[in-house]
Amino acid sequence: MAAGVQQEVAALVHAHVRRMGQIDPAAAASPTLADPQVRIGDRDLLAACAIRDLVFTEDSYEAMWGALHRHVLTVALAGPEADGAFEQALTRAVDLVVRRRVASSDRSISLTWPSMDPAGAGPLVRHGFAPLTVLGTVDLTSAEAGSCPVAPPERISQAGDEHVDQVLLLAEHLHQHESRLGALPHRPGTRTRLRNEMAAAIESSTQSVLIAMNGADVVGFVQAQPPQGAWIEKQVAANHAGYVSRLLVEPGARRRGVARALVDAAHGLLREQGAEVALVHYSAHNHPAASMWVRFGYRPVLTTWTRRLSPSQA
Repeated sequence: MAAGVQQEVAALVHAHVRRMGQIDPAAAASPTLADPQVRIGDRDLLAACAIRDLVFTEDSYEAMWGALHRHVLTVALAGPEADGAFEQALTRAVDLVVRRRVASSDRSISLTWPSMDPAGAGPLVRHGFAPLTVLGTVDLTSAEAGSCPVAPPERISQAGDEHVDQVLLLAEHLHQHESRLGALPHRPGTRTRLRNEMAAAIESSTQSVLIAMNGADVVGFVQAQPPQGAWIEKQVAANHAGYVSRLLVEPGARRRGVARALVDAAHGLLREQGAEVALVHYSAHNHPAASMWVRFGYRPVLTTWTRRLSPSQA
């Protein structure tokens, strides 16, 4: 970019962060707009959008979480006419993506946008996007993130190597459920990749896998990652953010406080590791999970909207 354009984009990003701070301070993280392909505004820059392409092979770990060819949009807005500027930027960005000649027929366009900002929903729906996942947050320094009021009959403990097979079955069940909801694709080799991931997490010194035991049976688990400068921390305007990456309780063990006990134990570990807030992703279409996380004190911060491109558009 020319020096003048760089200054305009930097000023836009600053105004965007200030605007988001007024709407939701947790969503005021600075977006990366190193080379925006779309710029809106004649005299003043009102919006800009960068388009980043991510391409994966079907046998890769990343393929488990979305399309093989992903066009990821990053948008910054400023000024009183945010809705109109957003609409224009999105229209041009989608047109640029759709007109690209890409060999893959497995394509999507995605945009992560603050959940509380009304400027985003209307344009995204009109352009064929649907909310797919939500990033929620809870303040671990608040009393609302306190201990479980009723101790369940199940025992909560750290998972060991001897629990890998049982934890894998739960993780696989969770992945299949998210696939049925449309949040995740079906890929060959998912079971093997999940086994490798869960085994590594159980052995890791930087992650925690907690399990709920009923006798010798694992009936639930939660996976948590401490604050360590990971990608998830950069998504929000919060320091020392831990991440609750998976939670599942078997149907027969539900409605007796097991999930709450697992989450409370994970929160306790994250506090000990210096986390001030915890983050979690859940499917926007998984309404029971959404209401559960709200009960646990979480609130939505960022929503990822996705539009699948048909083969005719690929």
